Amino acid sequence: MDDELPYTITKVDSHCLILGNSYLPIEDYSVLISEDLVRIGFKGEIILDYLLRNGDNSSRLFTAHFDGLNIVWQSLVVLDRKKSSYITRFANTYYRNHKDLLFEKSVLTSTQIHRFLERLD
Repeated sequence: MDDELPYTITKVDSHCLILGNSYLPIEDYSVLISEDLVRIGFKGEIILDYLLRNGDNSSRLFTAHFDGLNIVWQSLVVLDRKKSSYITRFANTYYRNHKDLLFEKSVLTSTQIHRFLERLD
């Protein structure tokens, strides 16, 4: 993880998963994210994880289209987590391995963090 970036990008199957590394809005970094996606030659569906900003609820995961140059924000929709259990498990593992982000860079209360981590065990 690059501690200086407020996000981490990782490929999961045919998608790119953008994991927030702070409670700051991921969209504030759309230019940097787009540059990173162009650099790796990605085009297609991206998944944005807003756990640290929105909590572990129905507004945690979103999907949007990346056209090869820019994120098409008009295509942003909530991702049905029942249909994306693999993505959710992948993202949960990331946050379990980076607990410091949960405690230091999220809007989650310590009770919410402990409940979230207990569900992962």
